[in-house]
Amino acid sequence: MRDLTQEKIMPFSLNKAAIASLQIALGSIFFALCAKVTIPLNPVPISMQTLGVLLLALFLGPKKAFLALSLYLVEASLGIPVLASGANPLWMFSPTGGYLIGFLVSAFIMGKFIQEKKSLSRFLLACIVGEVIIYSLGVSFLSIYLGSFSKAVALGVTPFMGVELVKIIFASSVCFGSAKLFKKFTSNQI
Repeated sequence: MRDLTQEKIMPFSLNKAAIASLQIALGSIFFALCAKVTIPLNPVPISMQTLGVLLLALFLGPKKAFLALSLYLVEASLGIPVLASGANPLWMFSPTGGYLIGFLVSAFIMGKFIQEKKSLSRFLLACIVGEVIIYSLGVSFLSIYLGSFSKAVALGVTPFMGVELVKIIFASSVCFGSAKLFKKFTSNQI
């Protein structure tokens, strides 16, 4: 019997490179939108960017998530106002530069971590590791800017912990549920 699963998902033919390019471009747009949902704090605003990183890494995998975030940072470097703070072509020298670099590293490592096994505990652990990477690089850069590591932790980590825990649980649950649903859909068990 002929398997029509692929035809149900995509009734027309696109090559893999075109699909990957579209996913990367849409990932960059999604991330730019996440940056615009902010609660302004100084020197680091609360935004939906960390949630965006978690979702991109878990849904797109390491390479496409890394490329989507790289495209986002190229856009920022060109002066396109995609950052939470607006346009800043010199973002890497700003107080949030470490967080932005942390997004790239985190997305790649998280994506690699869940490639082989997709369980809820694996998604949760990947998100925790991703957050640690983001905040470690963010605080490292911020401490240089502020001249104090303890002040960087107080301003660049502490205010975010509660909301980050919610983001970790949300992203893990959504991605795990989606993976189970996709598996059922592609095996015709719905």
